[in-house]
Amino acid sequence: MSEVTLQILALAKLLSVVIFAGLYALGGMKGVSKGARRFGGAVWIGLAISIISSWQKTFSAVYLLYPLLLLGALHLGYGAEEVPKKLRRRALYGLALGVASLPIALKTGNWIMFAFNLVLCVGASVILGVFNPLRSARDEETLIGALSVVLPMFMV
Repeated sequence: MSEVTLQILALAKLLSVVIFAGLYALGGMKGVSKGARRFGGAVWIGLAISIISSWQKTFSAVYLLYPLLLLGALHLGYGAEEVPKKLRRRALYGLALGVASLPIALKTGNWIMFAFNLVLCVGASVILGVFNPLRSARDEETLIGALSVVLPMFMV
């Protein structure tokens, strides 16, 4: 593939992440169905991975296990009132988001990126979700959404 094609693919991956992050954050808003995050996000990532990996000629049906595992992770609850419980629940949630990319790592053998993704998902979930360092929950949820899928998109 030419460098131009590879660059377009990289931008398509980032655009896919942005759309997922929007669905993730939308599903966390009051008065909006969590289905936008849980189902819409998982379906979107599955579709994006299928299209992009087909374009790269690297498609594998194994990749489709990722959105299914992601769907399960997105159904985990992570809220709590007490900080220790919130830390545990957020860490477990982040771990599930990270482990969801295991099928991609198994197919590609990219264990360094898998480990990086695991750390990133747990870190983002705990730091952004428990300590709330950003201006708003909208910023935090959008960033958690983006960070939870950006590395798997580049592992494909």
